[in-house]
Amino acid sequence: MEAGLTDEANVTFLRVLEQLGEIEKNVAEQAESQAAAETKRAGNENLHVLLVEDDADQRELLAGVLAMQGCRVSTANDGDQALDYLENNQWPDYVLLDMRMPQRDGVSTVRRLREINASPNLRILATSGTSPEDLGIGFGSVSESL
Repeated sequence: MEAGLTDEANVTFLRVLEQLGEIEKNVAEQAESQAAAETKRAGNENLHVLLVEDDADQRELLAGVLAMQGCRVSTANDGDQALDYLENNQWPDYVLLDMRMPQRDGVSTVRRLREINASPNLRILATSGTSPEDLGIGFGSVSESL
């Protein structure tokens, strides 16, 4: 302005205002995203997950991710330890179950859960690096295959 470049100063001022508007928009979007994530985490607060995984690193990683999402997480090293946990504790909402484990694998653990008449609200999610066919179960719903 002092140099007599009024038009250039106005253009620069308008650019600054536009950039500030973009920053404000980005901050508002981030705040909305964080609020949505908090709402999601709050919705998961009451979810209890029993994580059954023999690999300690994977177990801790998955437990941490689930906890960050607001879930209460209990862990077991294999199917036998999971069944012991279920015998002595309140049943979780979900069992996240590795299918290949020592002691008692995932397939025999699911079968045992059905034999002892597991909670009708229990949902079992099986994970494996092995195909369902290699485990002797069909693809899709485990309840139809086991």
